Amino acid sequence: GMLGAASAAVGTLLGWAVTFLFFWCGQAQFLLGRELLRRKQAAHALAALEKATEATPDDADAHALLATAAFFTGATDQAVAACARALELRPDQLEWRTDCGLFLARNGEYEAAAAELRRVVASPGYADAAAFVNLGWVYRNAQPPKSDESIRAYQRALEIDPEQAQAALGLGWACFGASRY
Repeated sequence: GMLGAASAAVGTLLGWAVTFLFFWCGQAQFLLGRELLRRKQAAHALAALEKATEATPDDADAHALLATAAFFTGATDQAVAACARALELRPDQLEWRTDCGLFLARNGEYEAAAAELRRVVASPGYADAAAFVNLGWVYRNAQPPKSDESIRAYQRALEIDPEQAQAALGLGWACFGASRY
């Protein structure tokens, strides 16, 4: 009767409260992780973001930040996995795809990295130097290096942003690697 209905209502309310607190804790961990990453404390950010993604597994932003924190701590397998999850949730994020391409390459997966970055630069209206810089790095560091492709990627980055220092430096290294002085 009445006691059973009240007990069920309390159980439902407690369930909502626990869900809300778990979500809130996930959001708090996300905010903490983001701030720690901003302060270049990647190891501490990693711990907070792991908790955030555990509490809120469908939060694409949390997975993307987790990928970055993992990358900066040298956990490239974890960075790739977290980036893949973020992109599974929000596949339209070209900036994350650009990062994921670099994470794949640093994990030794050069072909997958190049494919991911080629998809980014082939996106309609893409006009950012970042993916071209990463693509240049991937081609330059692949085994064996793909010097011509690397040089073209860095040149394209410099066409987009003539003051892109990483592209200029990468272009120099790519030309040096190809014995083009």
